[in-house]
Amino acid sequence: MKYEAAVKHVLNEFEIGRNYAGYDYIIDGIHFMEMDESSIRHITKTLYIDIAKKHNTTSICVERNIRTTIEIMWRNGTKDAELMIRIFGSGCMDQRPSNTRFFELLYEYVV
Repeated sequence: MKYEAAVKHVLNEFEIGRNYAGYDYIIDGIHFMEMDESSIRHITKTLYIDIAKKHNTTSICVERNIRTTIEIMWRNGTKDAELMIRIFGSGCMDQRPSNTRFFELLYEYVV
């Protein structure tokens, strides 16, 4: 996983640790995107299913845990607004992105 360290660094900066199921799911999502960038265009039919298979769970659980982790990141993001804006853009402080947009922006940042 070429970008795993960078993704872990970003998550840790926003106080997201391995105790969140979404932590591993986000790392794996970036990994699957690295293998096939088109997977982001089919997030519910490809990316979530691939992550769910790897973790022996459902795609619904994957989506929910990623969404919850992103929400927590946004609450914690006010502690480092500069990094949040650098990764997710100037409008990010107004509203958190969708899961799809989150993956797109995080992938662009770590690549």
